[in-house]
Amino acid sequence: MKIVLDNVTKKYDLDTLGIENINLTAEDCVCGVVGEAGSGKTTLLYAIGGIVDVDGGDILFDGRSMTKVPPKERDVVLVSDTRPIGGSVGQALAYGLKLRRVPRKEIKTRTAAAAEMFGFGNRMNVNVRTLGAEDCVRLGLARAAARGAKTVIVDEPYAKADKSARAGLYADIKRLAAYTRGVVFVASSDGSDAEYTGDVINVMRNGSIVRTGSFAELTEDPQTAYVASYVGETPVNILRTEEGVFAVRADGARLTDGNCEVAGADENFAALRVRENEPPFIVKNEKGVKKGDKAGFVITEKIRLTDEEADND
Repeated sequence: MKIVLDNVTKKYDLDTLGIENINLTAEDCVCGVVGEAGSGKTTLLYAIGGIVDVDGGDILFDGRSMTKVPPKERDVVLVSDTRPIGGSVGQALAYGLKLRRVPRKEIKTRTAAAAEMFGFGNRMNVNVRTLGAEDCVRLGLARAAARGAKTVIVDEPYAKADKSARAGLYADIKRLAAYTRGVVFVASSDGSDAEYTGDVINVMRNGSIVRTGSFAELTEDPQTAYVASYVGETPVNILRTEEGVFAVRADGARLTDGNCEVAGADENFAALRVRENEPPFIVKNEKGVKKGDKAGFVITEKIRLTDEEADND
């Protein structure tokens, strides 16, 4: 499945812009869409699913325009961590297939394969009300697999999951994309989850995609202060000098002796107060300093920001 968005725009009214001139291409992959609340992320995904109509541009599924096609005919599956209303895992997996009048024997084959793929092989009789948030996401993935859905939107899969569970859930999401040979969109409003949203990640801000690339590309060459600060788990400092503007990750600096006050610290990072009325400088806390101590730092690695003017809006 190849999905193309060509200059897609959605305006809710004269004062409210959803998305503007969105260009995106995704083919047989997991495609990440990350952005803060109000960035346009939900509008973009709902436009793909047909839940909202667009005011300009085109959305193409394998070359076919979808802008006038109702949601039911697009066959887009939405996956979230919300529990199904009731019933067993097996019933939840079969529900969509029964609505489509799939033969009973085929339903059994499809649901059994999907259940085994996502860890429900011996839990078909478990009541869905007993499932935790992570298993609700996996059940949604299994339902999409059983349907053979070519377009799937996974909305905030890590919002209620433990951080340690992200890699496992992401592996399951990638398994779904490979199985259906479709496009799975993964949406997150938490930039620290970006690594687990796609091979290619679209960062949204103010209704536009401001940066697209792999996680490595976004962290090694963020281009703007916003992307540098938003994407990834490691805190980032923005350093403005006569030479230019740079991003300095907390692990790109080293603690030394010095006279800066430690404004806060935990086992991972220390915040050093360099100047009054400026944000503290975050450094990896390899010395185990505590709040109230004195320390200094040296920068070992910095990344030049090449499009800093994009943040001056």
